[in-house]
This record gives sequence, C-alpha cells and structure tokens, in this order.
Amino acid sequence: MNEPSGILSLVTLGVTDLKRSIAFYETLGFRRKALAADGVGFFQAGACAIAVFPSDELANDANIASEGMAENFRGIALAWNCRSENDVDVVIRRAGEAGAVVRKPAQDAFWGGYSGYFSDLDGHLWEVAYNPHFPLTDDGRLQLPDLAGSWPRLFTGSKVQVDLRRAQRTHRGDGKKAQSEPAAAARRADFSANLPARTAGT
Repeated sequence: MNEPSGILSLVTLGVTDLKRSIAFYETLGFRRKALAADGVGFFQAGACAIAVFPSDELANDANIASEGMAENFRGIALAWNCRSENDVDVVIRRAGEAGAVVRKPAQDAFWGGYSGYFSDLDGHLWEVAYNPHFPLTDDGRLQLPDLAGSWPRLFTGSKVQVDLRRAQRTHRGDGKKAQSEPAAAARRADFSANLPARTAGT
C-alpha cells in the first residue's frame, strides 16, 4: 500500500466577521463554492481551496484557547502567484480598495521576481508575487522545479548577492515567453541603474 503524498487541499482562515470576510474575498476575485454550507465561506483557489470561519469557533474546534491570539504577524503567509508583474499590481491595488492593509507595495524581489504583501481584514498576511522560476498551469497550479539547476545562480555563501541585470523575467508564469511590460521594464532599468547589486545578510 502506497503512503499518501503530502498535499495542501484547504486553508482555513479564522475571521472575526464572517459576512464581511466573505464579501472581501469575493471582491478579490475568489469564486465562492458550496453555498449551502452554513456558518462558513468556501472559495476555489486554483488547485487549493480557502475557507473563512469564525476564529472562536475554529479555536474551539481545535481545542485551543482563543484568548490572546496574535492580532498582527502570526508567523505565516499565504501566497498568490500571478502570471505577470501587472497582475501583482492589480491584485494588491484591489485588496487595498477592498479594505486590506498594504504592508509592502509590489517591488522587485531579491530572488529575481516581483512581489508585495497585504493583510486581510483579520490580519492574515498575503504575499502576491510573480515568480518566473515557478510556472503556473492553466488552472493556477504552481509548478515547483525538481532540480536546483532550474534556479539562476544568485545565492552564494552566507549572503545573498543579486545582480539585477541577471534577474530577467522572461516568462509569463506558464512556461511561455512573454512580452516585456514597458512600465515594469522601466522600473527595473531605473532601479538597477542606481543599485546594480544588492546584498542581504542571513
């Protein structure tokens, strides 16, 4: 008998106002499913699903005391991978307009992509990213490379040294060539002209 493979199928987010949170995620573009389910909101999210559920009921269901739960950073972030830098900008702008707190505006990332962060109405942290190294299937499923050689050689020693000229994003995120976005290209050109390399400590 084969052992089950690891798979993330559903992420449940504890929320303070169920109706408000359902409206928030619908505004972001997530499609609500299983509408007959009472007291919970389910959303299709590509190959995975998201549920919003009252925090106190979630804590009770897991036999965890709900008092004193962290209200800001919980040590975890959800990720929404997009097919282009423009899509990242659109998602973060849409989240902000829907009431989210934009924690980090979208910008070039040290690993060669483009990303930003927002917190939803209950403080759940989301990263929105375009990662040229992780292609997406038609249904949004993230394709992780098996070989280390799939990554550009941007990591050395105990520090991360990134040459922005080598961090060229040439694919849409689904393995197909993409046309360079003028605005994004201009941002990268201006950024790399002023700072050709960045170093981040461990």
